[in-house]
Amino acid sequence: MNLPHLPPLLFAKEIIYRGSEDVKVACEFPYIPTLPMILEAAAQASSAFGDQQEGFLVSASDIEYVQKIEDMKIEISIKKEFDMQNMHMFSFSVENFTKGKFTIYVK
Repeated sequence: MNLPHLPPLLFAKEIIYRGSEDVKVACEFPYIPTLPMILEAAAQASSAFGDQQEGFLVSASDIEYVQKIEDMKIEISIKKEFDMQNMHMFSFSVENFTKGKFTIYVK
């Protein structure tokens, strides 16, 4: 993953699994993550598909925060939902903790 982020905002660390429609990425935070940090980590993890250039998080929807994450290391699962030209919609989940959808605009 080639991300233009630097610590402390670089959360996506390693691709654990990469399929054609889904990926799993190891993420690490400098402290217990908030929901916005998890959403940013999911957006960063979407770069694991490798078919994106410079992208921007433009929307989030259907976010469910089931329970607070108490760990600074998590695995985020990302699934491709929809592509239309420069817009890409994904769903994400952190098992038993949170899930939702987000859209990335790619230059």
